[in-house]
Amino acid sequence: MRRPVSRPWAAWAAAAAVIAVAVALPEAQRRGGRNNGAQGLPVATNTILSDPDAYYGKVVTLSAGVDQMLSKTTFVVDQWKMTGPTAVAPVGKPILVVAPYLTASLDRRSYLMMRGQVVKFDPIEIAKAGDGYILDMTADVRAKYTGQPVLVASSILNSVSLELARKPLMPEEISLTSAMKTIAPAFASLRTAAQESKADVVSQNVARLLPAFSQTEAIWDGLGQSPAAQWARDAREHAVAIDKAAAAGDWAAVNASAGALNQVCGSCHNTYRERQDDGLFRFKAGSF
Repeated sequence: MRRPVSRPWAAWAAAAAVIAVAVALPEAQRRGGRNNGAQGLPVATNTILSDPDAYYGKVVTLSAGVDQMLSKTTFVVDQWKMTGPTAVAPVGKPILVVAPYLTASLDRRSYLMMRGQVVKFDPIEIAKAGDGYILDMTADVRAKYTGQPVLVASSILNSVSLELARKPLMPEEISLTSAMKTIAPAFASLRTAAQESKADVVSQNVARLLPAFSQTEAIWDGLGQSPAAQWARDAREHAVAIDKAAAAGDWAAVNASAGALNQVCGSCHNTYRERQDDGLFRFKAGSF
């Protein structure tokens, strides 16, 4: 099957050629391992299909073009190869994609960048990976893909990097992002003030941090995440210790507490937060 290629597609056609080479030589697999979501290295469709057991439960990034829409939230993708100056054809190793939060139509002339978890086609497994998603496929289509690998996409970027299928932000994620917008600059300003021995500026920034840490603690308590809530309490205690030490002119103690505060924040981020391709932070998948 041939597809017309529009001029804006030229850059993506070049990417398709690269992916076609990756079909024979999966460099992404060797460099990033089989759970490549953190690094964002593309995996070819045939790489997954050739050894699906190695990818089940893993998060991967897949770059491919739409071959067929099956429903509003399910479609088949394949890598393409150039067959002429204005035409491409699939390489014949298609894989099913389920996008629970797909809200836009997909351009079949352009490549998509999809990130998600690979699972075996089973309504229960797909629901687990897709936050309770219920398949909107007909019975005969389900039967066709039963037991095959499927990518449950948490993100789909089109050729101009527009997000098409991301889960809406939870209220708690919005609140936490708001708190972080206070915490990050206040802590940075505090560290600078500590280096310059400016007790008044340190105190001003501690006054900004304390309610933000209390807000963070309340968010995590509301979600039932006691470890994260405890990290927020620890952070608030370190901030109080910094304020007291700065008032006493004990800058060694200020720096020690600031280092401990930084470590606490890092532990919480590493466990619960994940930076998306567009710079937005979300709750890390599977963290709770």
